[in-house]
Amino acid sequence: MENKGTDTALVLQKMGEIQMCKLHNYDNATKLLFDALEILRGAEGGEEEYGENQNMMSLVLLIAQAYASAKDFDHSLDFYEEHIELLEENTPENEDLIAESLYAMGNIFAAMDNPDYELAIEKLVDCLDMKKKIFGLDDERVTAVVYTLATIYEKAGHQDKATDSLAEALHSYKMKQNKAGSVKVYHALGRMRS
Repeated sequence: MENKGTDTALVLQKMGEIQMCKLHNYDNATKLLFDALEILRGAEGGEEEYGENQNMMSLVLLIAQAYASAKDFDHSLDFYEEHIELLEENTPENEDLIAESLYAMGNIFAAMDNPDYELAIEKLVDCLDMKKKIFGLDDERVTAVVYTLATIYEKAGHQDKATDSLAEALHSYKMKQNKAGSVKVYHALGRMRS
């Protein structure tokens, strides 16, 4: 019986993913994904518990992304928090996924109708620390977070920190000969000076 519930949950998840990614119908996507999550939460644990936890973590992340796409930031943040908690409980060695959720949360706090830049900065700094630990200082995934952090610093009125972060991003992009990244940073610096 459990397997039938899990199969149903997977079908609902796939339908939700289609609604979200292909049809951009975020309301239907969140309903389908949430139904799938409820089925998995109702399933009894057993031999497949680890697999069900993986499915649950994926569903929670998809729901957070669907809510964010629908600009329902409060619900999105709740599900990103739950995603981080599930990751910490079930796969503590997978800090990259936690960092990605922190990155998304930082962007959401900055994009809200009443942005909370300080909370956005806090989430992005936590993300940056994890990415540096995982990938090293010169990795472009780290540089992407530094650049995003610089844009939030600028919006929050922390011009010195924004300039320092942009300089750090520019240095990294130049070292990697990433022209598109360098141009992006030069554009941001020009915007700050005007």
